[in-house]
Amino acid sequence: MDKKTRILIAEDDCIISMDLKKSLTQLGYNVYEPVTKGIEIVNMALTLKPDLILMDIKLMGKVDGIDAAKTIRLNLDIPIIFITAYGAEKAFKKVKHINSYRIIQKPYNIDEVDKAIRETLKLNGKTNPL
Repeated sequence: MDKKTRILIAEDDCIISMDLKKSLTQLGYNVYEPVTKGIEIVNMALTLKPDLILMDIKLMGKVDGIDAAKTIRLNLDIPIIFITAYGAEKAFKKVKHINSYRIIQKPYNIDEVDKAIRETLKLNGKTNPL
């Protein structure tokens, strides 16, 4: 039996992060407790080594999602999907140097997020994410 896909969420809006966690858990993913600060997501990623990270560009504290993603990608090969309120072109310019697999615009629907997760994991050799 395959293990469930383990997902970390970094989002500065607690309502959005808890809703995202609830929705992804209902879809069958194993979702860790969301974090709001960049340094927290870096520490959790290095400790837990999740299968995928959903990362907001804007996070609380001195470390934003872009800096957190850079640090994570230097140390681990974990795919990162950015979820952001920035316009698509502006967001792409901010993250194009980071090996991320997708940028999802807010507001989003959970089907779009689920599809992005599945496609990203498939690209990384994990064909059955649940």
